[in-house]
Amino acid sequence: MTEPTKFQFSHIDADSSGNPRISALCFGILADHTVTQVLFFKFSQDHVALESASTTLSMTRQQLDAVRDSIAARVRPFVVEFVQNLDI
Repeated sequence: MTEPTKFQFSHIDADSSGNPRISALCFGILADHTVTQVLFFKFSQDHVALESASTTLSMTRQQLDAVRDSIAARVRPFVVEFVQNLDI
């Protein structure tokens, strides 16, 4: 078996009261192919599995204001690295 391929999609918006929320869809795909040979006969077997999960995270605007600086400090290195790796 090989390691599964994992990927996700995220969407950020606000609810009707203006509170921020993040919706995420996560997927994992695992594919396996086995070939068995006995004398002149070859047998093959394929297996594919798809797993998925979804979630929505939300907070009030007051909660966001309280943690805004901490969140910004946490993601800043990733944003800088992403921008540095852009092929412009």
